[in-house]
Amino acid sequence: MPQFWAIKARAMDLVLFCRHGSFYNLFDVDADVGMRVGLALSGERKANMWKCGCTKDAFPAWAAKVLALGYSVGRVEEVHSRGPRSAQAAGKGGAAGNVLERRLVRVYTPGTMTHAHYFDDVSQVPGGSGLTRPLVALVEGPAGALGVAVLDAALGQVQVGQLEAGSGTGGHLLSNLLLRLDPAEVVAPQTSL
Repeated sequence: MPQFWAIKARAMDLVLFCRHGSFYNLFDVDADVGMRVGLALSGERKANMWKCGCTKDAFPAWAAKVLALGYSVGRVEEVHSRGPRSAQAAGKGGAAGNVLERRLVRVYTPGTMTHAHYFDDVSQVPGGSGLTRPLVALVEGPAGALGVAVLDAALGQVQVGQLEAGSGTGGHLLSNLLLRLDPAEVVAPQTSL
């Protein structure tokens, strides 16, 4: 659990799927999201300790369902040993030996999912069309102009353009663009817009 909370503290905006042997587990608030898409609660629901999960082979299907809700997903994998366990850890029911380190190795976002497994599963989610939706990046330029980049990660296409802000129409142009594109994700610098 300390490994999970250390990773989660740096990635509160992600739903973390944490690898434990041949399973991926979701804990605490991430487990709440997992249960919303159909994963079953594992064990008792204790304070900050509830979990749900899936087998490693089912990860793409469950991650796709979470992505379809608009969340970003983080995949946490077991990496290498950190050395022998302490006597205290071994005395708490764990066997003496090596402690596996876990690291956040991949982040999937609704606007950047490209793996074929995801598209098959998204079409099965209520409200999911199975069609790709772009990521839109926005940045303010001089004199109120707005730089726009539209990325369709699945097709490998990027379109770049600019919206002029003449006579109060910039907001309407942006609204129309976003309505037409129906992006899965919109990103902008924190100091912009």
